Amino acid sequence: MADKQYVVIGAGIAGVSAAEAIRRQDADGEITLLSGERDLPYARPMLSKAPLLSLELKQLTLHPAEWYRQQGIRLRLDAAAQSLDPAGRTVVCGGEVLRYDKCVLAVGARNFVPPFPGAEDVPLCGVRTLEDLRRVRRLAGGKRRAVVIGGGVIGLEMAAGLSRYGLEVSVLEAMPSLMPRLIGENISRWLQEQLPQLHIHTGVSIRRLYRDGGETVVENGDGRRWRCDILLVSCGVRADTDLAQKAGIICERAVVVNERMETSVPDVYACGDCAQFQGGNAALWNQGLRQGVTAGANAAGGDAVIPLPDLGEGRLRGLRHVPGVESGRRGAVCPGRPGPERRRGVSDRRGVLAGPQDIPGGPAPSGCAGKEHTGVAREAIDRRGAAGRSA
Repeated sequence: MADKQYVVIGAGIAGVSAAEAIRRQDADGEITLLSGERDLPYARPMLSKAPLLSLELKQLTLHPAEWYRQQGIRLRLDAAAQSLDPAGRTVVCGGEVLRYDKCVLAVGARNFVPPFPGAEDVPLCGVRTLEDLRRVRRLAGGKRRAVVIGGGVIGLEMAAGLSRYGLEVSVLEAMPSLMPRLIGENISRWLQEQLPQLHIHTGVSIRRLYRDGGETVVENGDGRRWRCDILLVSCGVRADTDLAQKAGIICERAVVVNERMETSVPDVYACGDCAQFQGGNAALWNQGLRQGVTAGANAAGGDAVIPLPDLGEGRLRGLRHVPGVESGRRGAVCPGRPGPERRRGVSDRRGVLAGPQDIPGGPAPSGCAGKEHTGVAREAIDRRGAAGRSA
């Protein structure tokens, strides 16, 4: 009997974990791991935490190149998949047709840039890939002022990093306080007090972006303006569903999966930031890891299930990397009793706020089913999965 062929599309923590789980389950199968980036797979959350000006790839990589060879995993870099054909069981990558018995989608997410007027006319930076971070480093060298749009964890970490290297940094947040869906007003106010090195402005409504005299200008609805040499946008991510939608796989906010990480088509699994389970797509590292392990194990013939999601788990852990913010085992700690703020998130016995119980995922991507179809999508996947396992 010929060895099974597995294709894992995407080499973040979910994709690498899926490939590793496949190898643990199937010692002889052929595993191809496709990455759209030119660097070895790395720890994406560390992009906003690593020292900006002294960043080295070895600080971020998940495994050295030799590890993939030892595991018998064919890692292909700078090799983004162009199409997926579930009927023909093929993936097209760089003009080459790859055949598979089982396929795992782990394509991740993309930076979301709100439709600010003038956004297409000014240089914007996001921080989603290592190449993004290299660009930020190039642009920040020798500059004086930076503006970060978005006062979430990643935005604050990047702002603190730029400030540490001598830039005057303004953080612009649309909400009336920092991360109100996560931590509530009282803790948000306390958090802002811990970051005196940053100029934090809340309740900002951006009217337009434009260039003036070699600088980028951010204009607020009330007429205030912030001039900067470098502009970062950290307004969240949207799941990358392009490949799945074109393949006819059911998508909502992300690729809909069941507890086995099965999608709506046979022998295609999804995991990580591109996957939606029980209506949730929290885009968190630890969930991506667990989902990748589950998807890989099942692709190789296992019978693993993912636990119900905790959409707030780990969301605030990154704040410990922001200078001035005290932190605890599970997130940012606010001195004193959490009081009513406890209801806004998940707390441990010490009052450490871990995150929300429900994080709205924003509008469904164009072409995807709306949230009202969640039940229909899940039923379709469950029926298909049950039929496949009984066959």
